[in-house]
Amino acid sequence: MRSVLAMSLAVFGACCGTRAPAPVAPPVVVPRSERAVAEPFRPPPAGPPGSRSWEVVIFDRRDPVHAFETARRGDLWDPCVRQFVMTRDPAVRNLLGDALSQYPTSCDDPAHRLTVSAPVRTYRQGSYLALVGSLGGASNDVSLVVDHLGAPIEPERITIITDDVEWTSERLDFEANATEHRETASLPYTSAVARVLQRVLDARETVIRLEGPRDSDDLLVTEDMKHDLRMMIEVLEALSPP
Repeated sequence: MRSVLAMSLAVFGACCGTRAPAPVAPPVVVPRSERAVAEPFRPPPAGPPGSRSWEVVIFDRRDPVHAFETARRGDLWDPCVRQFVMTRDPAVRNLLGDALSQYPTSCDDPAHRLTVSAPVRTYRQGSYLALVGSLGGASNDVSLVVDHLGAPIEPERITIITDDVEWTSERLDFEANATEHRETASLPYTSAVARVLQRVLDARETVIRLEGPRDSDDLLVTEDMKHDLRMMIEVLEALSPP
């Protein structure tokens, strides 16, 4: 009887008894990486209200959509030019902003006069017609410039030929630039010249014939030239005393 009980207890212990816990594997240690960890982005501190960084200005100048507005706001103007513009009425400021986005400009601070040069960056590849001179003060001092690019012809006068007008200037003194192969002359922007120029802007096609003693050459007035001429005429009218 005792042997049967002993055998039963042995079988019970083998089937239902408590087993020893399985051995636990040691934790896996991952070696620490030596790579640098990027820090989270932190925006630069904001400047004073209305300020713009040079990066923003440079981006705007490269972007044709924003370059015009940037120039109008005067981001890159000289202080004298900015003061000249900001002291005008709002309507005149807008016109000047349009013009200064196309014309190279300098300023005479003591005289408070703005000097406007021909936009040669636009017309550098050919001959051109442009209004240039000094703005402000008691009166505007402006000239109509005719610039010829090409083989020298030693022009003495010009003839403006439009749809219904042919006008010849008096004898002009053309200044030759042998290095750039240019010959340039200017006409004072008188009321007579202003009337002829208005006919040029209204015409469908205009040719400026440069006439020399032995040769001549024709300058076609393009739509870009007309646009810049109209722009400068509007500025002159806005700055003229009433």
